[in-house]
Amino acid sequence: MNSATIKTDFLDQMGNGAQIAHLFDHLPETYFFGKNRDGEFVFANQAIIAALGIEKETEILGKTDFDLFDGDLARKYRDEDRLVMQSGEPLVNQVWLVPHEDGTLHWYLSSKRPLFSESGKVIGIAGVMRDFEKAGSALGPYRKLSPVLERVQSGYSEQLTVDELAELAGVSVSTLERTFRKLFSVSPTGYLTRVRLHAAKRALLETDESINSIALDCGFYDQSHFTKKFRAAFGQTPSKYRHGSVERGEAGGI
Repeated sequence: MNSATIKTDFLDQMGNGAQIAHLFDHLPETYFFGKNRDGEFVFANQAIIAALGIEKETEILGKTDFDLFDGDLARKYRDEDRLVMQSGEPLVNQVWLVPHEDGTLHWYLSSKRPLFSESGKVIGIAGVMRDFEKAGSALGPYRKLSPVLERVQSGYSEQLTVDELAELAGVSVSTLERTFRKLFSVSPTGYLTRVRLHAAKRALLETDESINSIALDCGFYDQSHFTKKFRAAFGQTPSKYRHGSVERGEAGGI
């Protein structure tokens, strides 16, 4: 019996693939999930459940990214899922910013692959994500920028400069710019703006603060600067986003 036959025979006997999926509950640095063609979660390991701030897997089953994340982020996740299902090919080591239950943004390496029925039809996707803050040296190049990412996350309301961030990383400004774009497909300044906009979106939905106060609290020069950046990123003003989201009952992410 050849190796391929041995594998197929064994998997046929096993039947329920969830027996293997449960092993991911013992890997806290790895986030494992599966979705059907409609984007509904069909399984998730304990690491994802904890990050979302829920207690049991049953609380996520049947929900989509739109039930769990901000609409703009959910659309990007869904577009990538569709790409994997349409192509029938895996998508490996994509860099994503994912919000946790406490509102902070975390970098992940995400890999997804299509799931097929016995007849060969694509029925969904399975994915794994690795938080490089937990994965240790396995994600070497990303670790070197940890001080920069932590500084932006904790100090986005301050007037941070690229010079300061480069000094934290122990590299020149040009090297920081080049490395950031290579690893994260965004400049340091672009990342800082992304973190500020994420914090602002949460504040728009979760507080009654004025838009001007939110702009200043999140590190923007003034309301005009904030509005310009917000419209460029999301296609609408902060005021329209706030009122539209309230009418739709959106939670604004996790």
